[in-house]
Amino acid sequence: MKKSQMEIMGLIIMIMLVLVGILVYIFFKLGDDGSDRLSFDEYKKTQMAQNYVNTLMDVTTTCNSLQVKNLMAECEKVSKLGIPSGLSCGSGRSPCEEIEFITEATISESLRDYSYKFVFSIRGDSSGDIFNLENVDGFSCKNKVAPGIFPIYSSLSGRILELRLDICS
Repeated sequence: MKKSQMEIMGLIIMIMLVLVGILVYIFFKLGDDGSDRLSFDEYKKTQMAQNYVNTLMDVTTTCNSLQVKNLMAECEKVSKLGIPSGLSCGSGRSPCEEIEFITEATISESLRDYSYKFVFSIRGDSSGDIFNLENVDGFSCKNKVAPGIFPIYSSLSGRILELRLDICS
């Protein structure tokens, strides 16, 4: 092959590489409308909600050193099923009051410090909230980021309990 033929082959390869690069750029640019992306603030709130809920479940209480996730079933037993609790909390509170106290204390040290509006609830399947704590100042929390949710199976009632934290945007 002559030198001029080699140069033309090199030029053709370079042009093809540039065209492939342009096509890849156009493919990704046209295919991405950006609507499925979370802003940094939404991502931060989503992570905060999920981390808060996961951490709260592992907090050890003064009620026979049970964790909050175990105390939720006891709270449901007392509040929804009407079964008296044989559980004694060192603080003198009932299981539901103990969950409320821990939740209120931890939320006041975290979400309220950031002035976030939120809705925190513990729900049974369809019977409504077992516990609800809101900081939305009278407006509905319509623009919620993805919530922090922790489902727990209650062996007492056979229902799924859901601990949920929605942070309003």
